Amino acid sequence: MARLGRLVGRGRALEILLGGDDMPAAVAAEYGYVNRVVPDDEIEDFTDAFARRIASFEKVAVSGIKRLVDVATLPEDQEFAAGLQAYFATAGRPENKPFAELLFSKGLQQPDGIELDLGTAIGTLRASAGHQQ
Repeated sequence: MARLGRLVGRGRALEILLGGDDMPAAVAAEYGYVNRVVPDDEIEDFTDAFARRIASFEKVAVSGIKRLVDVATLPEDQEFAAGLQAYFATAGRPENKPFAELLFSKGLQQPDGIELDLGTAIGTLRASAGHQQ
């Protein structure tokens, strides 16, 4: 999570993590959260051309570049562990089970389900079901 703060800044990291909303592509690009925005009708051609270009480069150079970028940008293992521990400390609480079941009944982890606007849906469901904590 510290890396997110360095990536987009503290204020935006709090907005992303605490707000829980999806963000429009243009905002994600503005925040530096995505590399670029590609229109839907161009995504397959763009992705294919980009992958083929990388595949045409010398394999040793590509793997070397990836290793260098990993060293400079990937969090230490203990940073992942702390985030995962925080997630399970919250998500695994028994009092969250009924709400998790409600989310699944509303289409969680289903194509075109509630996850298309999960942050808003969670806020709405918590408010309407009296699950405010």
